[in-house]
Amino acid sequence: TIALIITRSLNAAFTTIRFGKDLLKTSRERFVYGSVPDFVEVRLAELEKAAQEGKRQAFDSVEGPQSRKGTSTVTLYSAPILARKSPLGVLTFGVEQRDEDSESNGDYRRLVQDIAAYLSSGFENMVLNVQLKSALKELSEAQRRIIEQEKLRSLGEMTANIAHEIKNPLVVIGGFT
Repeated sequence: TIALIITRSLNAAFTTIRFGKDLLKTSRERFVYGSVPDFVEVRLAELEKAAQEGKRQAFDSVEGPQSRKGTSTVTLYSAPILARKSPLGVLTFGVEQRDEDSESNGDYRRLVQDIAAYLSSGFENMVLNVQLKSALKELSEAQRRIIEQEKLRSLGEMTANIAHEIKNPLVVIGGFT
């Protein structure tokens, strides 16, 4: 859904969001909206890797094959999705440009960084929420164990007192020791 919104609002050809293997509990690491041209795929993977490892945005233009309409160029904008300075994933979108409209690159760099920052905040909150739920579950389990131990301790103490109360009259009556 996020990729769809970004693609539509920026009039981009496609948007990809790639996550680290440990972040999501799904079999998919990469979510794509739109059509990624074949001639872009290899450079897209390289750019995503560079953005995630370098922890900074990256961009590049990839020229496609010549057609009757002119040369198609796809400009890729990529930015890491970070949480506490560790990479969670990468946001990349591609803007298809023809020869006549190749001047509109400036704002896209800032936009990809801003959108990645918003995604970072959301995913960091999600990660923190999962950690909080895990800590709360551990705390609840520890509390349950402590209550059970206290019950057993009280039962043992009560049993010892009852045995003592039974033993006292027997000692007086029969010399039972």
